[in-house]
Amino acid sequence: MKKNKLTFLIVEAILLILTVFCIFKIFANDDEETRIAVIVENSGDDSWNSMILGMKQAAKNQDVHLIICNTDEIETAEEERGMISEQLQNNVSGFILVPAPGKDTKAMLEEVQLNKPILLLGEDVYLDKEEETAVSESGMTGVFQDSYGMGYQLGIEMLSDLKNAGVTEKRTVGIISKNPESAGEQEKLEGFLAAIENSQISVRWKLCMTEYMDLDEVISTKPEVDFFAVLDSDEVVNVAETISKQNAENGECSSTTPQVYGIGKSLKAAAFVDSGDIACLIMADDYTIGYDSVTMMAKSLSNFFYSMSSEKAGYKVIRKEDIYTQEMQDFLYNYQ
Repeated sequence: MKKNKLTFLIVEAILLILTVFCIFKIFANDDEETRIAVIVENSGDDSWNSMILGMKQAAKNQDVHLIICNTDEIETAEEERGMISEQLQNNVSGFILVPAPGKDTKAMLEEVQLNKPILLLGEDVYLDKEEETAVSESGMTGVFQDSYGMGYQLGIEMLSDLKNAGVTEKRTVGIISKNPESAGEQEKLEGFLAAIENSQISVRWKLCMTEYMDLDEVISTKPEVDFFAVLDSDEVVNVAETISKQNAENGECSSTTPQVYGIGKSLKAAAFVDSGDIACLIMADDYTIGYDSVTMMAKSLSNFFYSMSSEKAGYKVIRKEDIYTQEMQDFLYNYQ
């Protein structure tokens, strides 16, 4: 009899604990909304449209609240730390962010990660490497562009065009990038150089743009080249605008005008492919990067046993002859 009474009391205690736990979870869900802070530089720029569209769709599906921080240029780890601190005061649940350039960013983010989960967006953190083109991974989790693959594909497309045109003579290329302390820029450069290694294309010069440089003026001081390989998404638009202006002044495309091959992420860049001012454009699947990043973070925050793992998104090769195909129009639709 005593045994049955003891069993009854144990069952009652377990039921009471389960009831209290369920009530706690119900009120906790009502009071604590899952809030994910998103930090990217120049957040209002059109180049983020596709990625943010993917994020918003995932946030709707996962029932989480996104805080897309209003930002300008993010040039240092300390600037990014300040933005993170502001959102910590807003009691955010986690961060999705593009790492600031520079070798100090990794240590800063690892410090923050002790308190809140962080998922890198688009590219890895910059590592101080002995060799310019050496690529290694930081070990931090993120949803990344295939930066190396896009750079490599850019070189392959350039070589393919020469082969299809029956050109066997040596050709020269000028490489234009923007931030040397960006892991994404490093990997694009390494991929491109690997593609043209031991080929008929040689690098004549490299140019790293800053906000204080005038593109037209700087390029005019450089030796003439046959191609521009533009690795930065903002600069590829600037270069295309320069080429378009030159072509308009000449009345037609001059035989001495370099052909532009670039990596971009905006409809404006794709429009320059359609106009012929960009011969070939590589575009990452930013919608998928945005969607998967929010989905991954939301699952991690709602499920203790879920572990985030890094992934790389695909990319598209944009050519004038393919731009109005249904497949390409569906892809570009997300960039509006």
